[in-house]
Amino acid sequence: MEEILGDPGFDSIGEFVQILFYNPTRVAGKEDPRGTAHGVAVARFLQGKTKIKMADTIALIYSHKHSAPSSRSTPSHERHAPFSPSVSASEIFHARPSLFTWATNLVANHVHHEIHELTVKDDDVHLRASTNRRRSEDAVNLVTWEALGKFNIAALCGKYKARAPVSWYLTESMAASRKNGVVIIKKRRPHPIVGV
Repeated sequence: MEEILGDPGFDSIGEFVQILFYNPTRVAGKEDPRGTAHGVAVARFLQGKTKIKMADTIALIYSHKHSAPSSRSTPSHERHAPFSPSVSASEIFHARPSLFTWATNLVANHVHHEIHELTVKDDDVHLRASTNRRRSEDAVNLVTWEALGKFNIAALCGKYKARAPVSWYLTESMAASRKNGVVIIKKRRPHPIVGV
C-alpha cells in the first residue's frame, strides 16, 4: 500500500479509487486507462467472486474513525447535520455522512417508485366517494356496502409485502415491536395493519 500511495502518478487515494472503478461504458469519449487484468479483477470484486466482498469494504469505510466529522471538523454543516437527506452526497466531505446520504436518497427514490407503481396501477385498492365523470362509473371503484364488504386488510398486507418489499420493510421497521432483535406481531394493534 505504501508503494501504491507513494506513486507520483496519483494525487490522492480518491483518484486511485476512481481509476480503479472506472467504468468505460458510462464515460463516453474517454480512453479506458485499464488493462485486461485490471478490468477482470474489478469485475470479479463487484460480482462478489472474491473472498472480500463489497459489504466488507463499505463496513470498513463507514466505521473508520476518520470517516465521521469530529467536533473540530471545518465543514460545520457536517458536524451539525451529519445525516441530512436534504443535502447532496457530493456536497459532503466525510465518508460516513456521505455514504448515509447517498444510501438514504437511493432508498427514497426506490420507495417512491414502489409506492407510485402500487397507487397508479391498482384501482382495486382505492375506493372513491364519487367519480369526476372523465371515466365511467363502471371503471371506478365507488364506495358501496358491497365494496366495503370485500375490503380486506390482510389481503392488502400480502399484496404490499410482495409488490413493494422495500417500502414494506421500512414501514415494518418503524411500526413493529421487537424482542431480542426479532420482529413480533402484537395481538392488539398488530403492525402489519398499522403499516397498511
